[in-house]
Amino acid sequence: MNIKPKITISPIDNRKLCSFNINHPVLGDISVASRMDYNDGFKRLFIELLNKQKKILANEELALGSNTDSITGLYIQVNPEYTNNGKRNFRLGEIVRLASIIEMLENKKTLFKIYSKSTAIYFHSKYKFEPNITSFHERDAALLTIIQDKNKNFSDLSQKGKNLQHKINICQTAEEQRELCLSVNKLIKEYIERAKNPAGNYKFHPFQSGIDMILTNKNLIKHKDFFNNLFKKHGIDYNI
Repeated sequence: MNIKPKITISPIDNRKLCSFNINHPVLGDISVASRMDYNDGFKRLFIELLNKQKKILANEELALGSNTDSITGLYIQVNPEYTNNGKRNFRLGEIVRLASIIEMLENKKTLFKIYSKSTAIYFHSKYKFEPNITSFHERDAALLTIIQDKNKNFSDLSQKGKNLQHKINICQTAEEQRELCLSVNKLIKEYIERAKNPAGNYKFHPFQSGIDMILTNKNLIKHKDFFNNLFKKHGIDYNI
């Protein structure tokens, strides 16, 4: 039986907080709960996934401002005991990500912003986050991943990367440089999608540096069937 998330109002402010229980196929009964708290003097939203013994199995910290249309992920982590070590994937990160998407929707946010470390880019892309680089330095560093990929099935993308790098080098205005950020974001998205294809095998195409990524409300709606199936898979009675 699917469990409907409980939505409450934070006693600190008017943020909506979700909580729900899951019967995990391996770990048994686990609970997911959100809370508002202060961290270094700033209000933060914490999502925690706990077992019956109240041990934190996975968690995420987010900034959820009142005067912005965005929610910002500061970090997401899974207890190393339960990360995918090649033997078993407990999908705890996925459950926490679904909880943060509920928070995004219930609090009427239209943008979910994160900075992904290099090793997590493919994880976040699975949940429809897309490159959102605006920093010139970050753009140039990410572009090197594509340019230096020697796999013959990625040679066309590598060449596109070299072409963009040339344009960046001869570009003379900040406006043109910002436009090139958009072009690089599109190329990175294409690179990620190809690497995620079974024939691409993303593990052989690691990024050298982290990048800013974003999930928009528009993309959530576009892929609502994907997310709704994930909610159902984990026994969560919630639909986009």
